[in-house]
Amino acid sequence: MNRSLEEALGTSIYALYRWGLGISGAQLIDALAVYDRVTRQVGRFLAGYDLLLTPTSAMLPEPIGTFDPDRAGIDAEGVFNDLAPKETYTALFNATGQPAISLPLGSSRDGLPIGIQLVARFGREDLLLVAALQIEEEVDSAPGVWGQGRPAIHAGNF
Repeated sequence: MNRSLEEALGTSIYALYRWGLGISGAQLIDALAVYDRVTRQVGRFLAGYDLLLTPTSAMLPEPIGTFDPDRAGIDAEGVFNDLAPKETYTALFNATGQPAISLPLGSSRDGLPIGIQLVARFGREDLLLVAALQIEEEVDSAPGVWGQGRPAIHAGNF
């Protein structure tokens, strides 16, 4: 397609690619060992609970056009700094494989959605869908984000 690798990947992904080129095989093995330990620790922790409740994000949604992951000059540290407040609560479970669901149950003073995240043990997506359905049925007619009625896509559709 006559595009450079940077054009094909986008600036931020290309920055991560370049950063990854500097990692040695030994560093990769060490990182995978940490990943394995963390995954097992999270799994052991969640084994004692049906669901874990967290916020979805540590920040309110940004106005459209505010965030530009492909801005010129971004490096790997900039990518991680951009993502840190957005993924504070979600990244761990995305990385370790626990199923999670985000539900928009609140709103800011300016009407921006605020979500909750429910996390279940590995392989227990059924608990998340049942809980989401129950929550949606409870708040379907309540004031707030879902007070307008049932969303077009919701757990009750499944």
